[in-house]
Order: sequence, then structure tokens, then C-alpha cells
Amino acid sequence: MCAKLGIRHLKMVPYRPQSNIAEWVNGNVVKIIRSYVKNYHSTWNSHINEFAFALRTAK
Repeated sequence: MCAKLGIRHLKMVPYRPQSNIAEWVNGNVVKIIRSYVKNYHSTWNSHINEFAFALRTAK
């Protein structure tokens, strides 16, 4: 079924987030949020659009 739909089936090593791109992206999101809000942890959610823009436009 994957071949018919053009989907590549990849197997990941368990408990190794470095090999999983989704985990890598999530880790970067957390780093961006931490560096941006620093001591203002109660307001991080009001900046979600800015975080998304930064991730989408970064190269």
C-alpha cells in the first residue's frame, strides 16, 4: 500500500530522538520558546504566532 501511495516506510531506533526528525523539530521549538520568554513563562502562549513564523522562515 505504501508503494502505491508513494510513501516511504521508515523505521526509527527506539529511544533515540536524534534520529527522528519530528523529535528534533520539537526540541528546537522548545529551545526557541525558552530563549524567547526567559523569565516570563506565563506569557509564552501569547507568542505562538511569532514562534511559528520564526520556524517557517528559518533556513
